[in-house]
Amino acid sequence: YVTTLLVSQPLHFGDYGGLPLKILWAVLDVITIIVLGSGLYLWLGRRRTLAVYLLLMSPPVLWLAWVLWQHGWIQSVPAAERAGRVVPAVLVTALWVATLLYAVAQGLMYGTRSAIFMDVTNPKVAATQFTAYMAMMNLAIAYSATWQGIAVEALGYPVTLAIDAVFGLACLLFLPFIRPPQHPEGDGGAPMRARWVAAILALGCLAWVPYRLGLWPAGAAAPILETLFTLVFVASAVFLAAGGATLGTRLGRAGLWLAPLLLAMHARHAFPDAGMAYVAVPVLAACLLAWQARLDWQALRPRSPAPGPAALSP
Repeated sequence: YVTTLLVSQPLHFGDYGGLPLKILWAVLDVITIIVLGSGLYLWLGRRRTLAVYLLLMSPPVLWLAWVLWQHGWIQSVPAAERAGRVVPAVLVTALWVATLLYAVAQGLMYGTRSAIFMDVTNPKVAATQFTAYMAMMNLAIAYSATWQGIAVEALGYPVTLAIDAVFGLACLLFLPFIRPPQHPEGDGGAPMRARWVAAILALGCLAWVPYRLGLWPAGAAAPILETLFTLVFVASAVFLAAGGATLGTRLGRAGLWLAPLLLAMHARHAFPDAGMAYVAVPVLAACLLAWQARLDWQALRPRSPAPGPAALSP
């Protein structure tokens, strides 16, 4: 048995023909994984398959956190001590195994997630809507990288990985609500969703005021909150611009003028001495969003189809 393993090792790893054969072997492995993932995708459906892939992403992270904890690798090593510190081989192996397993599940999840994005887009503006989904996803990636870096310094690697693995499963709670509409004109819930989004964004803009004035000390979590408020300002700008184009009223069109100012709030990092301007813009946005949260958004209601010739004839 051992002899068989030793003989098959070069064939298994593709290390008998140099780098080109290793690359070919890796490509064939990826194709095999895609075929397996596609079969599961067709069998279970998009949302159930996505749930499976999301569940498969957490065990490698939890296992790596446990291995790091077992070997006392808690905090990051200072630069001055890295030259003289030897990383145990078991940690290197655990890192590679966990990374590969996580990458396989993440790659399968990525394709299925993109398909779900296309399912819930409006065909009339599908490209723009899909681009917005991807942009928000990229912003979430940047936000997550920020809080993870801060958490690693404060809590250590094992605890941060455990939090990430558990909190990452929270998105499973929203999967049952992500489904394409049954009718081309939508499900009729767009006005209610618009009011809720406007109210939540208004609260987010108002929460910025005490933070900016120093009434809400954030301490080491300040970079995370800065990124979160940037997300609120960008989302509010997009919503106000879309609302201005949809509502058509004079006050609604004010959102078209306020949206660039919300996007310019990112300049607070380069020009921190602008004073109360960084307070006034979110307050104005919060007032306008609160007003939009009280509207009925009739423009978003599905329109009844026009009666055909048969219906008009006596």
